[in-house]
Amino acid sequence: MDAETYIKLTDEIAAADTHAILERLRERIRQTDMNPLERQALERVLRSRSDALRLVGAAATEQRVLLDRIHDAGGRLTLEAPGDNAEYPAFRDVVESLLTMTAHGYVICEATTDPVRPGRTYLRVVATLTHAGRESVERWRAGSDDRP
Repeated sequence: MDAETYIKLTDEIAAADTHAILERLRERIRQTDMNPLERQALERVLRSRSDALRLVGAAATEQRVLLDRIHDAGGRLTLEAPGDNAEYPAFRDVVESLLTMTAHGYVICEATTDPVRPGRTYLRVVATLTHAGRESVERWRAGSDDRP
């Protein structure tokens, strides 16, 4: 196998974000003529990427739920910190998850004056999906992507 093909395959494996994509790459590797060491190295990279996708499965599920919520809100969702301290940990967890999803959009956190309690401020979080993020949600919903 020539070096360009080998490098392209390794880059595609590293960029794969679903098990379906990895399976298609696995099939391409099976059908490509190469020496045993190249095949062994590519199969090792495939196994590593597959393991990594399994490990992030739970986080991806959480992110998908949030992406669905943002998508359903027209691509922009505003979350305001709850006034009840007991609800704040759940709010914080949602914000933390949003901050890990920057590939799908962007998140702005701002302090805002409390309209009910003058002189107090609270946290407002505005999450916005990029065009690519909206397309990802639409693919997930159409079932063309096997993300959890």
